[in-house]
Amino acid sequence: MAQGSPLSPILFLLITEGFTRLVLDDPELKGIVINGREFRISQFADDTVMLLRTVGSIRRMWTLINKTYEPATGMKVNVDKTEGLRCGRLKASIFDREATSHITTKLNYNTPNNETLLSISVGRGYGIKWCKRGEYIISLGVPIGWDFSWRDFWMSKYTKCKSLMVNWRDVERMSPHGSAMVANSMVYSRFRYWANSARMPADITQAIYEDVRALIWGKDVTFDAEELGHANARAFLRAEAQYLTRRQGGIGLIHWPSHLKALSSYWMFQYCNGRSAGWKHVLDWWFDKFQEGRGAVFATIPVSKMTASRVVGKASRLPNFFRDALRALRELMLTPAKPGEFTSQDEARAE
Repeated sequence: MAQGSPLSPILFLLITEGFTRLVLDDPELKGIVINGREFRISQFADDTVMLLRTVGSIRRMWTLINKTYEPATGMKVNVDKTEGLRCGRLKASIFDREATSHITTKLNYNTPNNETLLSISVGRGYGIKWCKRGEYIISLGVPIGWDFSWRDFWMSKYTKCKSLMVNWRDVERMSPHGSAMVANSMVYSRFRYWANSARMPADITQAIYEDVRALIWGKDVTFDAEELGHANARAFLRAEAQYLTRRQGGIGLIHWPSHLKALSSYWMFQYCNGRSAGWKHVLDWWFDKFQEGRGAVFATIPVSKMTASRVVGKASRLPNFFRDALRALRELMLTPAKPGEFTSQDEARAE
């Protein structure tokens, strides 16, 4: 390995896998239990998320890191970049002090031995930067937070894209087909990553649609970074035709609302494939309640029953993204590969 080069992929994989095993095998760590399954850690590349049920488990986590992981690997955790998010009952105000890095000192004077003892205790926030209410932290580029505004997040992404479009000049000189290529690759692509995990607000979806329409069909177009959407522009093709391929007489433009549905419904197919993943076991709390198992998402069971909590009288708490994904999946016209070889529609869909 050359001097100054990063760790080789194989060595890095062994190190991260070793830490995962260290966490999973430790009897003192308490993970989050969902539907009878305990979750303690989630890793992707160098991004590590610890899932702990108690504040006391944080001390044990740092012990494993400082006493075992760091000496064994020669690596060092950047405490300044370590963030925490309180969930469930830990959001209560009685835990507010625990989520700070306060230091408490206590002076004890023992008269018989003429000793003065100074004790110092560190708050159980342990130097972690805790997410506050109304804010979020970023994990793999996606916001995860506490009662924050998803619309404000999407608005920040939209404003950033619109600010770039402001500097585009003479866009009307491009052909509709060229403008569609620009829209597909330089406008829609800027939102696709987050659209794979979060619902885009309807007004921002409409604003992007209007901006793209102005980009393709507008005359003397000047974009305003402060404007949500753009004035109407008259298309030279029927609305449906512009989404056809060039060979079919269209311009190959992506139909953004349908694209959003496709991105969300894709995760329902991923949910039912043969691979094991932690997020699937969490989603089982809502979707795997019926005899069809995970295949129930393809059946005709009402969405309201699919998304309901298992605990009677409790709010569902299912993220809106997966509600949209299930509804989008149900809009697809599925055709059985072998007609007539099933006893009911639900059975066929689930299979």
